[in-house]
Amino acid sequence: MKLSEMLIRLRSKIPQEGKLLLAFSGGEDSLFLMYLLSLYFSDRAEALYVNHNLRGEEELKKEIERNKHNASKLGIPLVIKTIERGVIERRAKIDKCGIEASARKERYSLLYSYARENNFSFILTAHHQDDQTETILMRMLSFSPFWAWGGIRERDGMLVRPLLDTKKKDIKEAIQTLSLEPSLDSTNSDTHYKRNYIRSFILPSLSDSEKDVISKIAKNVSALNDEKVKFITLSSLYASFLRSEYLALSPLQKEETLYSIFSAFGEENRISRGHLKEIDEGIKDGRSKYESKRYVFYFSKDKIKAYKKIDDFSSLFLFSDTALPYSLKVSTKEKSSLDLKIDRAVSEKSIIRKTRKDDVILLKDGERRISSLLKEKKLPYAIVMEKEGKILAFFSSFLGERDRITSSLIGKEGECVRIELGR
Repeated sequence: MKLSEMLIRLRSKIPQEGKLLLAFSGGEDSLFLMYLLSLYFSDRAEALYVNHNLRGEEELKKEIERNKHNASKLGIPLVIKTIERGVIERRAKIDKCGIEASARKERYSLLYSYARENNFSFILTAHHQDDQTETILMRMLSFSPFWAWGGIRERDGMLVRPLLDTKKKDIKEAIQTLSLEPSLDSTNSDTHYKRNYIRSFILPSLSDSEKDVISKIAKNVSALNDEKVKFITLSSLYASFLRSEYLALSPLQKEETLYSIFSAFGEENRISRGHLKEIDEGIKDGRSKYESKRYVFYFSKDKIKAYKKIDDFSSLFLFSDTALPYSLKVSTKEKSSLDLKIDRAVSEKSIIRKTRKDDVILLKDGERRISSLLKEKKLPYAIVMEKEGKILAFFSSFLGERDRITSSLIGKEGECVRIELGR
């Protein structure tokens, strides 16, 4: 395909309205996407580079300078965010995952926070067809459920991947034709990482037609995934459905129902058929719950509820500090049915934190232990709002009752700040 034709085709895949934030590594793929943005969308595009601090200082310095040069050359503003050295390694240990997975979580956390803080409508990533093939192969080799073979989606909420149907070799040729100089990441050649092993040893052995077949598999499975079982209430943190409707499904539909929940939770790469089978048996037997370190399912005779566990509550909010100088906003796109108004004077100098065992709150029916309230409501977690050692309120993404806040929090119109809770 001629470069001009490729650029015209890709232009149509970029959202035509709204601010665009490019996830920029400086490599061939993201550099090519930056070039595309510079041609057609420079007036509403910006790039963000995340320094993971996983390589030597000299290499990182050269990479950052190269990225600054390319961004300046193409006329796209570049923002650089640096992760403190050691943070990714510590998170990998806590989450019991690899360095790559941990780095990805930190990177996307920064991307989403920056995008929402600065009113970006979309985050663009430079995933291409070969990345899709790698992903499908990884999931096949990991014996992931069939529904995981849908791979990477071209659109997923704020995320847009305009290059997903573009071959890596076409991007390489375009970079050479345009005389652009990408930066090189030495970790991409480290075959200790599974993805890099697949990229270095398996992909080169596949023909273009074989790669196309894998890509078509992903598209077909994605199309099936888009036809979600209609009875599921689903968000990135919460899911629910009727037990009777689930039991009426075929085995394959049951698997898809459960898998769709984990996909929404961002856990699709961690779920095995063994997990799905255990949950399915729990639903059939009417057990009270099924729990792991990352999620919990509550079973009753009538309804099934699933929650994603959140340990790092800062990920729910648009700030990293626990201080609340003005307002509290949950970083979900969904509009809450609960719109609380909190007196500005009360919210100032308040902090948010996780609940503790001995936390109590004074409600209209008297003093209550928060741990008891969580158990009563079958809530997996909550946060508390505290001021000068006194708990003023506690919140969960799944709470809607106003008696979870003290009456002193409610101020007059014009003297309040809004607290938006996601569901």
